[in-house]
Amino acid sequence: MLLTQFTRAFVLMIGSVMANLGRQQLSTFTTNCTNFIEATSCVWLPNDTVIPTPISNGPEYHLNDAKVDFVDSLPYNYSSVALNNLGIRWLNKDLRFDVYGNTVQAHRIELINNSISSLDTLFPTNTTYLDVRGNEITTIGNLTSNENIDTMVLYSNQIATIDKSHFPPKLTHLYLGFNNLLESIDRAQFPTTLLTLDVKGNRISSIPPSILPSSLVDLDLSYNKVSNMSTIAFPSNLKRLALAFNNITELTANFPITLSNLCLAGNPITAFYANASQFELLSHLLNSNRTETSSAQSSNGTWNTSSFCDIVFTTKNTNSTCVNHIETKLLFDTFPICIIRNTTIMTSSGSDGPNPKAIWIALVVVCVLMMTALIGCLVYRRRYLDHAKANKHVWYCEDQPSSIMMLGENRGTVGYGLVKNDIRFQPSFKQCYIAPSTIVRDRVIARGGFGIVYLASIYTPKQYQAVRKVAMKRVLPQYADDLHRIEDFMLEIDLCARLCHPKIVAFVGITWTSLYNLSCLTEYMPNGDVWTLLERSRASANAAIPWNVQGFAKIPCEDKSTRESQPLPRMTLSDYTEVSTATDVDPECVVSKFSILHDLAEAISYLHCLHPLVVHRDVKTKNVLLDANWVAKLADFGTSRTYGDRNLVMTAEIGTVPWIAPEVLKGTKYSEKADIYSFGVTISEVDLCMVPYSNLEMCTPDTEVSLTMAKSHIALLVTSGQLRPSFSTICPPCIIEIARRCLAYYPEDRPSAAELLSWFNHLKHV
Repeated sequence: MLLTQFTRAFVLMIGSVMANLGRQQLSTFTTNCTNFIEATSCVWLPNDTVIPTPISNGPEYHLNDAKVDFVDSLPYNYSSVALNNLGIRWLNKDLRFDVYGNTVQAHRIELINNSISSLDTLFPTNTTYLDVRGNEITTIGNLTSNENIDTMVLYSNQIATIDKSHFPPKLTHLYLGFNNLLESIDRAQFPTTLLTLDVKGNRISSIPPSILPSSLVDLDLSYNKVSNMSTIAFPSNLKRLALAFNNITELTANFPITLSNLCLAGNPITAFYANASQFELLSHLLNSNRTETSSAQSSNGTWNTSSFCDIVFTTKNTNSTCVNHIETKLLFDTFPICIIRNTTIMTSSGSDGPNPKAIWIALVVVCVLMMTALIGCLVYRRRYLDHAKANKHVWYCEDQPSSIMMLGENRGTVGYGLVKNDIRFQPSFKQCYIAPSTIVRDRVIARGGFGIVYLASIYTPKQYQAVRKVAMKRVLPQYADDLHRIEDFMLEIDLCARLCHPKIVAFVGITWTSLYNLSCLTEYMPNGDVWTLLERSRASANAAIPWNVQGFAKIPCEDKSTRESQPLPRMTLSDYTEVSTATDVDPECVVSKFSILHDLAEAISYLHCLHPLVVHRDVKTKNVLLDANWVAKLADFGTSRTYGDRNLVMTAEIGTVPWIAPEVLKGTKYSEKADIYSFGVTISEVDLCMVPYSNLEMCTPDTEVSLTMAKSHIALLVTSGQLRPSFSTICPPCIIEIARRCLAYYPEDRPSAAELLSWFNHLKHV
């Protein structure tokens, strides 16, 4: 142990010394930031000037607008580190630790569009995703010590050969597109775990029979010089094959039975042969535009290489030079295929005929194996259902979708490529996947316009014991065939997975067997939403929720607005029934109106300090949930959006009318200050325990038509500044003051989320 610590310290010391020597000539990115205690990293210039880099909020670190020659070490406390477009030429041989010996935690490392020429570095032990596209890499060294890297993106480098490259042993996805790979890769040593191999945009003309690992599922050889496919031995598990824009004129189908997507677009094929079984296999391909010949091109006529080819052929002359075939059949009723006898493409056994005895033995063995597997499945299912309460259905077997949406549990391919940015196959979501067979779905706990949420339990696969209760959200079945709804849901899941804060409902994982039943799992909040708590409080004086804050405390900020502000409307006790204590402070109070608003302010402040910032766009008590300890957490990010620029805004289409800011209702551009206005409305909701404006006669309609008119009337009055939410006469003055500032008509007069949180922090400690 002592020897290991000494060795690590020695290596770090040598690295630091080399970095110090390098600073005489190079700009160095390092974590050795003398005189900058709070800086997690900095850049040493050749003249020994030290420039601290900006501190990133959240789990992701990004550095922009800097010039760096050498990377000495990485900041240790981020899950993602991105050093893109910096001109980096060299990397330290060991990036596992910072200069103080702390283990770097980064799971994802991006070094995109730099000038790195070789890759033989020890990356952090936790790193699973490495993106070095757009560099000047010519050689890949020995990376076998990077045991946990499963995805490498090496697009657009200058790699001419991989014959002597040693890849990480657990690599599953390798992207080598648009390099300078020469005619053959016959001496490449791919890991046996590889699932995806992308070598498009090179100069490969042949693939040796045994070079492709048997585990391969995706193979992209587009934009190469392949002319003869007879030498390629396709792996038995291959599901997606792209050979677009090569030099193939003639081929005989000999694809594995697992193949579901095939792209031969851009090849001048004049003779395509297939026997009956191969024709049947081809007829079940799942390319989304399999009968078209040009849909894979973009509007400007160029080929879209960013997604899998959605067509099969770009020519209908696929039989013009066929010879010795027995008939011609139309594939997809469109493309003529030359049918040949089965023996034409069968591998010869070297004998005159099959051995009947061997056939019988094989049949018996197959039958025994099938019976054994069937019995095992039945036993497993029975034990599982016993622990999953046999009276409930297995959730992923219910409501079977149309065939186009079905997708095998083991990364099947039906539905692959149907939606943009399909998170199911993104490397970052690989560790978030939870097997459907370990999840038992229970009752419905929430339902919205397009989604439904169930209570569910995650079980251990072997012991059949529930290890965690979760909330399980999916698109409503009636919208599950709507790909646009699915894409929106995936955006919501992607955002939830990137958020990490104690006052935001935690992301647990995803599960699915098809696009149809894709579900997002989040932490279960047993005390429900805040609105339900407020309703109980309004219904019974014994359940009244206290404010639990010193009501006459002052918020430590001057009003910067130069505009006159009218006082907020107040309601007397006769107008509402809920009564809460305004000034008493009980340190033992489990939950209070103040604690709920304080927690919500923390959540909004976190969202608004992210880069790019996140605007929730639907802040209200129904979207604030309470955990077992009555901590309030913000949820429902289905309407949220991220903004790379604080001036970038969108027109209004989201939110519930009483909570929407005036600028949003007007249909003009808006910013994150719309969330601050919604927070002000939520203060009124929490204070009165009633829906904002529901005390007005126009807001208690008798019909659905008048409800729509009431909402329109409210929107009109709020837009013109004639209507603002009411507050009780016993609402603490300090809370009234915060609400007044949040409900300012002009966005620039409202506080930032950081200011809002600072006021609540001050009031908490008064």
